[in-house]
Amino acid sequence: MLAGEWQLLRIEVSEHDESAEPAGFDGYCRFWCKEAVLGTYWVAELVDDTRVRIHLSEDVELEGFKEPLSFEPDSEFKRELLSRCNWEEVVRQLFPEEPERQLSLFEGVDDE
Repeated sequence: MLAGEWQLLRIEVSEHDESAEPAGFDGYCRFWCKEAVLGTYWVAELVDDTRVRIHLSEDVELEGFKEPLSFEPDSEFKRELLSRCNWEEVVRQLFPEEPERQLSLFEGVDDE
């Protein structure tokens, strides 16, 4: 499983109440490979306009994909799998550091 070809299956995001400061999001990522399905909940909070802090839930789900797992994985094993899936980078891609990146390409362009 550690050498498996893990792929992102889905990602879900919901925004916290708009009145909450700082802005925050709840999310869930699910990855799969031939042997298993791996899922985790996370929370992201907007620290300033361009920086996001991500917190991983302690509850990481790991289940056999077609058949039950032949062993009881501990939390360290599950976290190792998550790091191999590059889960944090997957989540960070949802929050671009420069939200107006496209508009900045046109700054200084004279209207003709």
